[in-house]
Amino acid sequence: MSKASEAKIREYVEEIWVRGNLDAVDDFYAAGYVRHQPPFPDVNGAEAMKQWIAELRDAYSDVQLTIDEFISDGETVVLRGSVHTTHTGQSPTLSIPATGRQLAIPWCSVFHQKNSKVIEEWYYSDNLGLLQQLGVIPALTST
Repeated sequence: MSKASEAKIREYVEEIWVRGNLDAVDDFYAAGYVRHQPPFPDVNGAEAMKQWIAELRDAYSDVQLTIDEFISDGETVVLRGSVHTTHTGQSPTLSIPATGRQLAIPWCSVFHQKNSKVIEEWYYSDNLGLLQQLGVIPALTST
């Protein structure tokens, strides 16, 4: 992958997830895009992705995203990083009222591209850590 392509992906991730620019979704994701985020239902299509992002940004504010690792092999790109945010609303994935808590969540995304647009994504994050930070379940302790 060229440095220009890597810069484009970094720019779109920042533009979409941190700034919340939903218009950029059409430039980055293909119309038939599918996002897999176990254990949650798939997100199907760029329009559904716009709605998903808007709902997440309503639930989590002050988003700061860090990309710690960027790996590319042809049409496949892997990003690993962390997101720091504040839980200020009800998430579309969790029926937990806003807690106002600061969260730090590690994540990893595997993007599959075709014609310079993402057609499929596999997204993984630390859901156990998220629930612990939200106070839903107790933190693990060492013995």
